[in-house]
Amino acid sequence: MFGNGRLWMMTLAAVCALAASAAAQSAVMMSLRPDIRRISLDTGPKKLMIEALAGGEGLTFDWRLEGPGRLVGDKGSADIDYIPPDHLNAATETVSVRLSIRSRDGQTGQGRIDLILVDPTPGGADRVAPPDRVAPPDREAPEDREPTLEAGKKAVEKKEKEAGKDRIVETLSLGQLFKLAAEREKRERFAAPEGKSALTAYREILRQAPAHPGVRRKIGQLLRTVKTAGDRAMERSDYTRARSMYEQYLAAAPLAERVGENPLIGIERREVADRLKAVESFSRVRRLEALRPGFEKEFESYRALLERENRGQDVMGPIISRLRVLVSDLAEIESIYRHLAEDEPAVSEKADRVAEMRDQLENELDIRRSRGFDGDADGVEEATQ
Repeated sequence: MFGNGRLWMMTLAAVCALAASAAAQSAVMMSLRPDIRRISLDTGPKKLMIEALAGGEGLTFDWRLEGPGRLVGDKGSADIDYIPPDHLNAATETVSVRLSIRSRDGQTGQGRIDLILVDPTPGGADRVAPPDRVAPPDREAPEDREPTLEAGKKAVEKKEKEAGKDRIVETLSLGQLFKLAAEREKRERFAAPEGKSALTAYREILRQAPAHPGVRRKIGQLLRTVKTAGDRAMERSDYTRARSMYEQYLAAAPLAERVGENPLIGIERREVADRLKAVESFSRVRRLEALRPGFEKEFESYRALLERENRGQDVMGPIISRLRVLVSDLAEIESIYRHLAEDEPAVSEKADRVAEMRDQLENELDIRRSRGFDGDADGVEEATQ
C-alpha cells in the first residue's frame, strides 16, 4: 500500500503554518519621527520616537541603545523614545537603537536605526566639517571637492568599460543630458536598466564636467526619490515595486557617495540593504501563502485517490499526476525555507523536514513509474470527477 496518512497530515500542517512562522523573521521595518538622522545637539530635536512596523499577535519587543543618550518608555512595547544627550565627549558620535522581536512560537526579527550626533561646542566646532563637506565614514574629508569628483570620474570610466556604454549620452550636450536624465526619471528608470538610466546620464555629465554644480544635487534628489518610492511601496505591501526601488537606490548610492552628496549615505545604504532583505523575506512569505491553497487541493485529491485505490479501483495514473505536483510544490517550499534560514538558522530544521517528505514522495513516484505507469491528462480528468 502506498501513502502515509500521518506523514501527509504533518506535511499539510507544516505548509499551513509557513506564512505565520516566517512573517516574524529577518529584518524589521522601523520608523523615526521626526526622520532626522544627523542631530545637532543645540538645534536638533530633543526627542525622537522610534516605532517598529511589525504586526501580529504574541510579539515581544526588546529595545537596546548603543551610544550616548537614553531610551524612555516601555522597552517591551512596539515603540520607544530616544532622548539625545546634552553634550558629547567628542565632536561627533554614532548612536544605534536596536530592536529584537520574538513571536510566540520562537521566531525572531532584528531592526536598527543609526543616528549621528553633532556637538557644536567651541571645542568641537573646529573639528566638525559642514554637512556638505563630511566624507563617507571610511574616508578623510578632502580639502576641496576636486579630488572627490576626480575619483568619481575615474570610477565612472572604469564602470563604463566593464558594463558597456550608453552610446546616446556620448552625443549630447550637458543641457541635453540633464533633460534626458529627467525624462528617464519620469519613466522610473533611475538606475536601471544598466546603460539606459538617469544614472548613466549623470555619469556622463561628471565625465564631461566633473565640477558641474548641478549634478551633485540631482544625484541626491534621485536617491531621495527612489528611497521614498521604495518605502511607500513597502508600507502598502507592494513588494515587487519596493524591491525595484531599493535595488535602484543601491545601484546609485556608490556614485552619490563618491561625489560627497550626503554625509549620511553610508548609514542609509545599510538601512536600504536591510529593507531589501526584508522585502525579499516578505515576498517569499507571500509566495508560501499563494502555494497553500493549491497544495491543500492536491493533497486532498491525492488522499481521496489513495482511498479509492485501497477499495480496489485502478487510479494509478491520477495518483502519479498528483505526486508530480506535490513533489514540485515541496521542492519550492524547501527552497524558500533555505533562503529564510540565511537570516534565521532555526528555519533550517523545517527545510530539512520538508526535504524528507519530498524524498519519500519522490521514492513513491519512482516505484509507481517502475510499474509502467506515468500519469496523463486522462488520469487527471478521472481524478477530478
